[in-house]
Amino acid sequence: MKSLPSLPTHLKIYEVLSLNTDVCKEVDNLVDVEPPLINEVFPEERGGERLWRNFGYRKNEFPFMYKYIYRKLGLEGVRCLVTHFILDHIENVTCRGFDIEMIKDEIEALIHSYIEECSIMAQCDNIFKESAIILNKILELTSGNLESMIKIISSEANLKHLPIDIIMNASSEIVSIMLRGVLITKGHKGKSGFSIDHDFYSKHYSQLRTKVKYLIRQKLYDALATQTIKDIQGLIKSLNNIKKKTVKSRTIGEVLQVIKGEASSNSEFHKLLEIIRECIEKAINSYLE
Repeated sequence: MKSLPSLPTHLKIYEVLSLNTDVCKEVDNLVDVEPPLINEVFPEERGGERLWRNFGYRKNEFPFMYKYIYRKLGLEGVRCLVTHFILDHIENVTCRGFDIEMIKDEIEALIHSYIEECSIMAQCDNIFKESAIILNKILELTSGNLESMIKIISSEANLKHLPIDIIMNASSEIVSIMLRGVLITKGHKGKSGFSIDHDFYSKHYSQLRTKVKYLIRQKLYDALATQTIKDIQGLIKSLNNIKKKTVKSRTIGEVLQVIKGEASSNSEFHKLLEIIRECIEKAINSYLE
């Protein structure tokens, strides 16, 4: 995880949400600066090492940080903790070009994943008995202030993320799909579905994908600089449309149909696809020589 909102940005939003900023500062420190010792969160463990920064953001880690913060700082600490993770999540998806509707869906999915993990823990630990109610109330609080939160975070994110960064992040899944498709046509199909041969995948795929993304970034930079691609917001909107339309897609064929349809209705997105195709072919040819 990288380029997450700064602590001053967090404080602005804690104030918007009427949270106790002193408690939230302590939570921010425990998440981003000086995480708790491992044996403070996991008493059965020995040693004086600290947990990694941002521990608790992933859903399987969250219940342990929830319990630690609840015992140390009470309910207000939990409110600050969850809000901290929501803010980190908002920037993660903002830098991928997500619009407000998509960001709201992402936040709901994040909180519901936390609720699910805590409900499992509640079967054997009473501290989690009210976790679903607490987390839903935090979701309700943030949802009601979402636009102001996004505005604050976006103003900072726009200073850190260039349009080319957003387009690269937003098109990452499309690049992977197209790369897999080309590799399959070149004889590297795996045993099932839309998979790559295991041996080829383990030896070459990661390096090849990195090379493809490097070439795309170069070509995309030139296209933006020469205004071959002019409508950046329109392009990002197309990338968002694809994400929305493919949420419930069950097959790769359905996803490809959506991509094809979007390319036929937006010339800027069509240009991006051509750049991706060209760079995939160039990368494969040079990599496998």
